[in-house]
Amino acid sequence: MKSIRKEGFTLIEVMVAVVFVALSFAGSMMFMSRVVRANIFSARMTTAASLAQAVVDDLMEEQYLNVVSGSDTVDIYTRVWRVTTGAGMKDVNVVVTWPSIDGQTRRVALNTMVDD
Repeated sequence: MKSIRKEGFTLIEVMVAVVFVALSFAGSMMFMSRVVRANIFSARMTTAASLAQAVVDDLMEEQYLNVVSGSDTVDIYTRVWRVTTGAGMKDVNVVVTWPSIDGQTRRVALNTMVDD
């Protein structure tokens, strides 16, 4: 009797391979989603820090008497700076807030002092 030689894959082997590839793809997509969220968060954090530093730079260029509290909005970011006067110095606190992807409010704060 001649043996019948089979070539190719069985249906079960193909289905197992398809399930394996589908699960691998789903896992990769979940990982990529987290990477994208982390990149967006990092970009927004960097922008917020730059906006806070811009306020500090602007206030450092002002005359001492013109360094006062204020606020403004730039795109999705809200900047608030509070100036308190001490003995010959002004304490400047800058807070930048923005809404994150997950609905929380994030913030960056910078503090500096301006002398007379």
